[in-house]
Amino acid sequence: MGEMKEVHKLLFGRVLTNIGDSIILISLTWYVVVTYHNTLYLGIIGVIVGVIDVFMFFLGPILDRYNIKKILCISTLAQVFIVVLMSLYFLLDHHHLLILYVLLSMSTLFSSVIYPAESVLIPQLSTHEHQVIIKYFDTIWRVHWWYFTSFFWYDKYQFYFSKCGEFSDFAFLCNG
Repeated sequence: MGEMKEVHKLLFGRVLTNIGDSIILISLTWYVVVTYHNTLYLGIIGVIVGVIDVFMFFLGPILDRYNIKKILCISTLAQVFIVVLMSLYFLLDHHHLLILYVLLSMSTLFSSVIYPAESVLIPQLSTHEHQVIIKYFDTIWRVHWWYFTSFFWYDKYQFYFSKCGEFSDFAFLCNG
């Protein structure tokens, strides 16, 4: 039962990481859309996340060389710190877009470390029977989480389509 306690901590950390990722990405996307009405600035968010995700395969050798638990703890705490920092930054009402992009980059980088580290640790901490159950619940969580976030984006884009009337207006976020 002691081994499952560690696995439960990992899975709970993964849930919190997903929530943190979503808070940052949704709040920054919404802020850029509402404040700047510029699709280029919105596209930069996608480029930042995409470029970091493309280079995730370099993380394997790094995780193999160093203490995975320490890397996981540092990455998780750093991401929590970044979420708090970004929240305070929004509350202070003094926003510089470059700083927000840097915070997003750091958060995405730390998040990219967390997922492979957890995938390495779970087999080390559990038996084969428990791994099947863990993978099942992890898959269920991911499917539901992506369904939830895609529903949010669909709902937001439907708002712009209904407000602007047609796709060409949407591309300029109703500036005309």
